[in-house]
Formats: sequence, structure tokens, C-alpha cells
Amino acid sequence: MLRTHQSWVMRQGEIELRQSAVRHPAFILARTRSRGVPVLEIGGGLPTRDRRWLWVVLAGEAEVRGEPNGSPPRDRLLRAGEAFVAREGEARLLRTTPDVDLIQLLVEAEGGAHDHWRLDRSDRKRIDALAEGVIDPGARMKTLPLEPLMRAGVEPAVMHQQFQETPSPTSLAVCRAVTRLSCELAAHPGMDDIARELGQRERRASEAAGRYFRDYHASFSGWRAYLATLRVELAHPVLQRRKVRAGDLASWLGYRSTPALYHALQRRGLGAS
Repeated sequence: MLRTHQSWVMRQGEIELRQSAVRHPAFILARTRSRGVPVLEIGGGLPTRDRRWLWVVLAGEAEVRGEPNGSPPRDRLLRAGEAFVAREGEARLLRTTPDVDLIQLLVEAEGGAHDHWRLDRSDRKRIDALAEGVIDPGARMKTLPLEPLMRAGVEPAVMHQQFQETPSPTSLAVCRAVTRLSCELAAHPGMDDIARELGQRERRASEAAGRYFRDYHASFSGWRAYLATLRVELAHPVLQRRKVRAGDLASWLGYRSTPALYHALQRRGLGAS
């Protein structure tokens, strides 16, 4: 498995988004913490597979939209201590409160429920331990939250074994490069920067990055698609909060101009009021 730790901070910490993740070809387990800005996720656009979502709110609130078996969409509000599971393609995260602590698991699994429930005391303790394990490189993750994972169709013993697997040196190198460069958006990082980090020619680095994203980032085909989505996911919630001038935000996110920021939002169907 791979570990990633990313942070984006603006206005002396008034706006802050931190995400830590454990990545494996069979799952992505992430913890997202925000301050002063909601969390938005629109994904990279690749077709969905036979995977399931598990969301657990540790603090704040999150709203998800579920459409089980083609039924009419239904929005659900998840409060602290509540969880929701659903098939990928039948549910998505709509928005969160500006200050949220959220666990997200996207995992290859068959079966499982489409359910919304409050965690009992035992599973809340295990979820809290799991959340700490996501951000702590030294964590061994011996205890997994059984009920939430089983509702998501996951076999805890299998996931525990996957936690112990070692990624290839190339995947590890690409992961480190992507993690560092994606937190420096104002510097306009490109594939040439990935190649420089890897010590490879750009074409070979592009192929390595493509394999990495297909294996470890679920819905992204490569570095450019990932950056484009990341910028939009950061930009839209900040603009909606009206705490930052659009020009300053465009510069911070690495857009060439303010109009370029607005055009990027429009391409994703997101207006900027």
C-alpha cells in the first residue's frame, strides 16, 4: 500500500484542507479534514467499476445523494458518528459543512448494503483508531471496524492483508512526486516536473504516472486530469464562501488568469456566484 499526505492552506490557516490516504489497487481509504471551507468531490470522470463507497463522519456534517437500483435520488444528511454505504455510481458526496472530519473508503467489493446508520460505541472507537492510522505512518492498523466494512461488502481479513503489501519502487517514487507537486499548484507543476522528480525522460515518466493513477487513484487517467479536477474541487467551495478574491484564488491554484478559473468551473457545470 501507499500513503499520501496532502495539505492546502490559505489566508494564514483561515482556509485549510488536509487529506491523508492509504492507497492500494483494491481500495482507497482517505481521511479529509477541512477548516473554513466545505469539501467538494467531482471525480476524474473514468467509468465506475464494481466498487462500493463507505463514508463516516467524525466531526461536522456531510450530505450524500443515493440512487439505489435506479430509484429516485434521495439526499441524506450524515452527522458526526454516522455512516453511509452504497455502490459506486449509485451515490456521491454532495457537500460538507465548512469544518468537517470525514473518512472515505472506495473499495472493490461484491454485495454489501445500501444503508445509513449510526455507529455503536465499539465501532466508533475502531473508526477513530482507523482514522488515526491513516495519518500516522507508524500505525499498524491491527483493529478494523468490522460492522462498517462488512456492510460495505469487505472482508476485514483480506483488507488487513492488503495493508501489509509493499508497492513497487516506481509506484512509490511516482506517489511521492505527485503528492509533493500537487500541493504546489501555484508553481504550475507539469509532467516535466514529474520526470525531473523521477530522473527519467518525460515520455517514460508519463507512462509510469499513467500506471500509477490507474492503480491508485480510481477515477483519474493521469496527471493532467488529476490536476484539473483538484483545482476545481478546491476553487468552487472557496469561491462560494466569499472569503478570497477570485484573482488571488486563481494565482494560488495555478490558473493563468481569473477568466481561466471561471472557464474551468463552467466546464464542470459549476457556477461561481
